[in-house]
Amino acid sequence: MRKLSLLLFVGALLLSSCKKEEKEPSTPTTTNTVNVSEDIIGTWNEAQHMINGDDYSQTSLTISFFSNGTYTTNQFTYPWHCEPGASSADSGQWEYNSTTKVLTLTSTKPQEGHPNNVLSSEVTSFTQNEMVIEFVSPSCQSQNVEITFHR
Repeated sequence: MRKLSLLLFVGALLLSSCKKEEKEPSTPTTTNTVNVSEDIIGTWNEAQHMINGDDYSQTSLTISFFSNGTYTTNQFTYPWHCEPGASSADSGQWEYNSTTKVLTLTSTKPQEGHPNNVLSSEVTSFTQNEMVIEFVSPSCQSQNVEITFHR
């Protein structure tokens, strides 16, 4: 009887000392929050320039966005000239609407043959190092344009 009581006591002790392992609380993965209105500031290099599916990329082209709401481009008037690689610099005002994800560029240069100096493009992808914009060019026979920029 004594052996049986000892065996039951040891068994109860073993069962009570074995507790279920609890999961360690998981640490949420931190993600870099992107704020396009702030993170767009700086110079972007054209990586790809697609017009109706054809590649017109020119890697030396850049656009710079400044915190005062202005922008400048080098070597091309973008996007008011339909011909790829139009070789004139441009400047103006920029604005980003975070609700509609629309980036609006308003050129301060006169645009010969193009009455519209405003371009609204959808920002379809944005990270710290890549921005993709898409628009249908109203002054260029409704061409579908997609431009990828890298830092």
